[in-house]
Amino acid sequence: MFAQGRGHFLRQLQLVEDVRRFPQTRYQGSKLKLLPWIWEHISDLKFTSALDAFGGTGSVSFLLKSKFKQVTFNDILKSNFIMGKALIENSGQTLWPSDCPELTTRQPERTYEDFIQRTLGTFTSQRRKTNG
Repeated sequence: MFAQGRGHFLRQLQLVEDVRRFPQTRYQGSKLKLLPWIWEHISDLKFTSALDAFGGTGSVSFLLKSKFKQVTFNDILKSNFIMGKALIENSGQTLWPSDCPELTTRQPERTYEDFIQRTLGTFTSQRRKTNG
């Protein structure tokens, strides 16, 4: 267990604790569980910046940011790309708890797109009729 030394073990344990604070997703390709292994294999490299070209959920990017690396995030899936730009590359904007009600409550002065509701609402209704 301590073949590489107690200090190494404690650093790995701390990394696991750090990783638990990262955003959690159910994304099938997430590297979240691999982060301790990834860091073990790259931690001796001397670098200050990284490109996460296939960013996905951003877990590798969050790891690198937590180690004070400058990260450029990219992903072919547009929703991942936008979230990565906002959460990982963003260093100038902070979302405070007081901002959350505005983001999670319908605002009367805004117009909201309803594509999902229109599209999936019909699908769900048809599915209920078929299964019900």
